[in-house]
Amino acid sequence: MLVEDEHSLHAINVGRRLLVQLIETCKELENIHRIYAYVESTNLDGIHFYTMMGFQRRETLPDYFPQRASLTPDAVKLVYEIGNDSSTEAIQTFPVTNQP
Repeated sequence: MLVEDEHSLHAINVGRRLLVQLIETCKELENIHRIYAYVESTNLDGIHFYTMMGFQRRETLPDYFPQRASLTPDAVKLVYEIGNDSSTEAIQTFPVTNQP
C-alpha cells in the first residue's frame, strides 16, 4: 500500500483511517501476523506516524531505496504485530517517502 503524503489529506486523517482499516482486516484473517512498513530514514513525520499507530522500529536498512534526487536511500523498518500466532506470514507495505 502506498499512500501519497498530500498535506491536504492530513486534516481528514486519510492515512490513519486506511491503516486502521488494514490492521482490523488483518486481525480478522488468521494467516496474517505482522505488517511491515519501510519509511525513508529522514521522514521523521512518517516514522512518528507509524509508531503512534503501534508499529515498533526494528532496524535501519542502508541503501534500501533506489538512488533518486528526492529520496534518501536508507529506510527504517517498522513492524506491527497482529498477534494471530507466531507464523512468518506478513503484509509488506510499500515505501513511505518524503514527497515535495
